[in-house]
Amino acid sequence: MKKRMLFTIIIITSMLIADLNVIQAQDNETNYGRFGIGVSFLSLMNFVSFEGDFNIASSVYLPITTSEGFRLEPEVGFFESDNDFMFSLGFGIFGLKKHNHLITYYGARIGTWNMENFHISPTVGGEYLLSDNFSIGAEAQIKAVLGDVDLAIFTNTAAFLRFYFK
Repeated sequence: MKKRMLFTIIIITSMLIADLNVIQAQDNETNYGRFGIGVSFLSLMNFVSFEGDFNIASSVYLPITTSEGFRLEPEVGFFESDNDFMFSLGFGIFGLKKHNHLITYYGARIGTWNMENFHISPTVGGEYLLSDNFSIGAEAQIKAVLGDVDLAIFTNTAAFLRFYFK
C-alpha cells in the first residue's frame, strides 16, 4: 500500500513537471530573470504531524524566475522540537501563471532533513503582489518522506512573505 501511494505521488509530480512547458508557452507576463528572498512564517505540518512541542519552524527561500512562466526555488530551513534541532535543504521547480497581481504556481519540492530523510512534495500555491517587489502567499503540499521510517505521507501548508530584487 505504501509503495503504491509513493508511486502515485511520483507519477503526479512527473505529470506536473511535464506540464511546465505548456505553462511556459502560455504565460508571457511573468518577469524573466526575477529573483528574491522569502521566508515561511507558518507551517501547519509542524503542529500536526509529529508528537512534541515545536518552538521554532522557519525556512528561507530564494525564488528565481529563470524563464517565462518557470521558477526554481532553493530553500534552507530549520525547526526545533523537544530540544532537538533539525535542518532541511530543498529545491522547488514550478510553473507560474500571472493574473494581474496574483501569481499561481504548481510543481514539486524535493529535499532532505538532516541528510537522513528524503522528501518529495507535489505542490500548489499562490502569491499576491502587494507591490512590484513584495508579496504574501500560501501553498499546500502532499509530502512523501522516505528515510528512517518506511514511508510517511502527509499534507503540509505554509504561508510566505517574499521580497523581489528585480
